[in-house]
Amino acid sequence: MLAIIVVLGCHSAPPTSGGAGSDVAAISALADEACACKDAPCREQLHDRWKTTHAAPGTTRDPAGMTQDEIAAEIDHAAASHAAETRLYGCLEPDHSAPAMIARVDALTERACACDRADAACLDQAKADFDRYLEIAWLLQDGFTPADKQALTDHMRKFEICRQVGPT
Repeated sequence: MLAIIVVLGCHSAPPTSGGAGSDVAAISALADEACACKDAPCREQLHDRWKTTHAAPGTTRDPAGMTQDEIAAEIDHAAASHAAETRLYGCLEPDHSAPAMIARVDALTERACACDRADAACLDQAKADFDRYLEIAWLLQDGFTPADKQALTDHMRKFEICRQVGPT
């Protein structure tokens, strides 16, 4: 579970080209498209496109070698990038209330539990769908109560147990 949390905590990447605002503008443009989607297949296609075009996290400069203005610019960029990603993910998952997200994780868990342990293709597809959803859910849970966060974590753990050892 910890590996999932670490990977998902690294959404924002520093700008790779075109200036600090170009990557934020690209995320915002994709969010506009996602918000215009009328169905889940459209949102899933946009999510897949986001994942294949999003720059990998780069190395962070050592703040000791940066000016105060550069540090402030890095902080501003990180905040703008996080806000754009939150909007994008909010449009990719329009109903991101705790009950809706827990129900979605439960449905994904049932799919994984229904797979025959020897059916690698079924398990791999269930895991791919779960990972796609988990990435969205992880960012959108910021407004959850501690109890909601714990419930979501517990339901995610059930998915992993079921996927690895079968129904409990």
